[in-house]
Amino acid sequence: MLDRHRVKPPRQWPANTPKPALPMFQLPIFRVHYYDLEAYLARVYRMEGFDFFLATAAHGICPEYTVQAALPPSQDAYDRAHSIRNGQLTKNVSLILNVLCVDGFIPAGRYIIDTREKTDPIDTYKALLRKTLNPLHPDCIQHKNRYRHNREFRRMATQLDQSLDKWLQDEARGQDEAQK
Repeated sequence: MLDRHRVKPPRQWPANTPKPALPMFQLPIFRVHYYDLEAYLARVYRMEGFDFFLATAAHGICPEYTVQAALPPSQDAYDRAHSIRNGQLTKNVSLILNVLCVDGFIPAGRYIIDTREKTDPIDTYKALLRKTLNPLHPDCIQHKNRYRHNREFRRMATQLDQSLDKWLQDEARGQDEAQK
């Protein structure tokens, strides 16, 4: 009698046979905060008042878009692209991103639009200082360089650096006195 319920062993690929290649290509992935996208659209296409949440209803998630340097081959798509270039609001985020790519403003690839609340750069810097206890740590320097044009951030980071330096000096002084 045959055992129909017997588990078959997994198929093994022959040892000396090359494995077939899966035809594929790798896309670059870009992560963009929705607030930055809205500001960019206002600057590039004068789309004042574009609201990503109103267009997508994607609050709290990170929708993904595949962006290509080509528009759909319909006359309607070309007409809507022309409207986008003239600042007319639309809810078609995918088309907006493709028009940006066609016009050479952004590269082709996969775009993840981050809809989470943006953290204040100074809060991120505080967390880095707590972790490293060194304002000269490469991560701290890189973060400060990223926001070097933000006058308020620079002022607060300098205050934090001075406070940390003073605290470290007080700690070192306290240890020296404890050893005496």
